[in-house]
Amino acid sequence: MKTKKTHYTLISGSDCRLFGFRKLKRKALVDDIIYWIPKLIYYCIVVLIVMLMLITLIRTKVEMRDIEARVYANRILYTLDGISYQDDELGRVYPGMIDINRFKDEAIAASMNYSNPAEAENTYTAMNLSLVYQDRICDADANAAKGVNEEGREAVAYLNKKWYERFLPRVGKTGRGGALRLDEKRYVLVRCQDESLKPAILTITVLMPNE
Repeated sequence: MKTKKTHYTLISGSDCRLFGFRKLKRKALVDDIIYWIPKLIYYCIVVLIVMLMLITLIRTKVEMRDIEARVYANRILYTLDGISYQDDELGRVYPGMIDINRFKDEAIAASMNYSNPAEAENTYTAMNLSLVYQDRICDADANAAKGVNEEGREAVAYLNKKWYERFLPRVGKTGRGGALRLDEKRYVLVRCQDESLKPAILTITVLMPNE
């Protein structure tokens, strides 16, 4: 009858210490992970809050520039020195009625508190005003207005024309070098030279460079 031999492996003291060290190292690693998980969550929350604040600030800045452009557009219509018809006796401005005699670069500059179009040259805002008649502009109105096209149905005026032409190719580009464009379209009546009223479409285009 054969006897089954049992083999025993002897582990030296150094091996025991190494095995114990590895166990301690794994335990320390687990403890470190448990310790850092709350901190990582906290850091992620802080980064997320900062990003949301930055996005909010950027959006607010863009919205403010859009509001500023609308203020410029409305100023031309509502100010006493603008292009709208004025009742001298009542001292009242009719924003929905355009005075063809005032549809000029000079009146637009005056509405922005510039004494003449040359002073309106700046690097932060420019405008184009297009007045399109449903019918052909009569000769008297064409003589009163500026920038009447060959078809005789559109009159054009500018604020800061030099920079308007420079800003226009930059519209739609982001960051510095780009420009913001705002178009305000309104149905108006034009008070002609013979005091008759003609329907037309007024488009105010405001261009502002990105900061």
